[in-house]
Amino acid sequence: MILPKTIKFFLKKPKYFSFVKHFKQDVLVLINRDGRDTLGLFLVYAYLKYVFKKKVRIKSAIYQKYFWIKLYQPQVAVSVNIDCPSTVNCYKMMQEHGITCFMSPTEVFPVQNPKDLISKYEFKNIVDGVFLPGERMKEIYVENDKILPSQGFAVGFPTFDFAGKELRKFFITKRAFCQKNHIPENHKLILFVSSFSMADYNMNNWEKECFHWPESNTKERALAFKTDSIKARELAVVSLSRLLKKHPDWHILVRKHPIENGSIYEKLFRKSAQITYWPDEQIYDLLSASDAVIHWNSTVSAMAFGMDKPTILLDLETEFFWDKEDALSKNSNYIVANEEQMEKSLNEIFNTGGAVPEDQQLARRQFAERWLSGLDGKAAFRTAKLISEFVKKNKNMARAEMSPLELIRGVMHSIEYALWFWVARFMKFILNKQKYSLFLSKIKKYDKFYIEFTRLRYEKAIKKHLLNSVAKHD
Repeated sequence: MILPKTIKFFLKKPKYFSFVKHFKQDVLVLINRDGRDTLGLFLVYAYLKYVFKKKVRIKSAIYQKYFWIKLYQPQVAVSVNIDCPSTVNCYKMMQEHGITCFMSPTEVFPVQNPKDLISKYEFKNIVDGVFLPGERMKEIYVENDKILPSQGFAVGFPTFDFAGKELRKFFITKRAFCQKNHIPENHKLILFVSSFSMADYNMNNWEKECFHWPESNTKERALAFKTDSIKARELAVVSLSRLLKKHPDWHILVRKHPIENGSIYEKLFRKSAQITYWPDEQIYDLLSASDAVIHWNSTVSAMAFGMDKPTILLDLETEFFWDKEDALSKNSNYIVANEEQMEKSLNEIFNTGGAVPEDQQLARRQFAERWLSGLDGKAAFRTAKLISEFVKKNKNMARAEMSPLELIRGVMHSIEYALWFWVARFMKFILNKQKYSLFLSKIKKYDKFYIEFTRLRYEKAIKKHLLNSVAKHD
């Protein structure tokens, strides 16, 4: 037993391997879990790689992040929003090794209380800078002493760049979508974005699972939000079910919130040929194909703003948990409180060919300027440019020593990851959508391979697009 213990002792001892220098990168981008922000930060990665000519890697923050940090030893790291102890520890570890650390832009929606956007954790002493969706978020962070004014960079939200006219071409058209899913092309497609995140939440787990939420999000407020969520969902489901019977040429695309239980939609809509349930489809494909969007203060509505899609906001005529800090988001939509108003708004949208009324367009522009640096399609470019500049400034030689045991485990896990990814690709072709979604949920520790599937679908096309854009400007 002495020999194994001795070997294990030396394997755990940190050691710098000379061959690791060949893996060194200028930038490491760590994306959030569950696909959130994947598209936008992948676009940042593409700009860094193909426009700014940097050595860059992009990985999921949910899997092996410490291994990638030590292996790639980047000059600059862009990581996820600081909202839990493990993320704090990750940033501190990177700083100890001389890595310039930036917190990535995080999706945001106007709130009743600005403190709802403020994490319990400190930012200014943990990161070198924070990329933010807009000036309003920077104001909130500075006013609450989370960052210094010099640490905030209002770049926009890169994911929303895909709503712009130049990048919409990467998503499926309505005609192709209808053909692929056997929907009559003359049908009106209504995207129902189910943002009732708290409706099915088990409040018994509050202290255990929500300890990292902002202090302003108390259990009492969450219970009120849960009640409103259930009420709003019932309004939407009942109203849409009835309206479909009156309008046989309407078709609903249902996209549930990631933490919502989708069984209610499966049960209520299972027998209707006018409803298609899309729990895992790329949201921009659904937006691209739809004629109108129905939501309950979802971030997806801001994506729809960028794509010039008409949106309908469900309004319970009570103080909403997320939307009183800035009324512009509300005024950017048709507002409905019952089935009659919903039908009237949808008919108006379809009769006008999907044109967004001028007053809503004005509110959208003002909202975008305040919260999202204008929705001008250049957020990823601004982010990548700033990162590139900081790579040049960071002259420190980042060096994170790795033990032999860490190296062996990391390589083995990487091989395991690659094998499971190929299994997932294979299963995608032989399983139907529901069974494939269930399969992915069973291997969720790999983050459903969001980044790998994004790379497969978009990297070549984005590379070509960016290089062509550079060539035009030259």
